[in-house]
Amino acid sequence: MGSEQNTGVLWEGLMPTDYEKEKWVEIYTQAILELEHAKITGRIGDTRTELAARVEKLRDLPGLHVTELHAIDEARRMLLLLEGEEGQYAAEQKSRALEEALHKLRSIAPKIQKLK
Repeated sequence: MGSEQNTGVLWEGLMPTDYEKEKWVEIYTQAILELEHAKITGRIGDTRTELAARVEKLRDLPGLHVTELHAIDEARRMLLLLEGEEGQYAAEQKSRALEEALHKLRSIAPKIQKLK
């Protein structure tokens, strides 16, 4: 039985795969290529949902699917990286907005003081 599993892994690694046509690949690609920061978080969530659904489906399909499962793991790692970058961008945007608000308050402070 062990040699049958090894043979399956060997063949799966050598045979071309069709997983590139799976829905998760399309959604993942959209998330990675998204330029609008407002949409990235939603695309990441959609991709995670689709990845989980695909892993569940693969459990019911015969075969080892090593290549696709490896690609799914790589996609998950890239999504973590993208989330980290997006979190950093959001923090920087928040900091800039606070700085601008503080600057505006300081610029109108003398006028407010005169009203007292």
